[in-house]
Amino acid sequence: MKGTVLIAVNFVGYSGKKSPAEISNSPRSAVVELLLVEDVTVQPVNATIYNHPDVKEIFHLVEGSGYFLVNSSEQDIVTITYMEAESSVQVGW
Repeated sequence: MKGTVLIAVNFVGYSGKKSPAEISNSPRSAVVELLLVEDVTVQPVNATIYNHPDVKEIFHLVEGSGYFLVNSSEQDIVTITYMEAESSVQVGW
């Protein structure tokens, strides 16, 4: 699902005797806008990377929010560089 969702709350009434003073001074309505985005996809889906320092592959991050945390569980085996401006990840040896 992709798009915008507006959530609006309107206070239509309350008992002045039972409500704290800070509630009576609060705004009577509020609106929150949520922007829904598609899940991120990675392109290409598959790649073969050979064990050579000159061999690198670039994976493009498509859709999603644009805010990504990229890390590796095997930091001694591969080098991963997140290129935020290009929304891509470079993987190499």
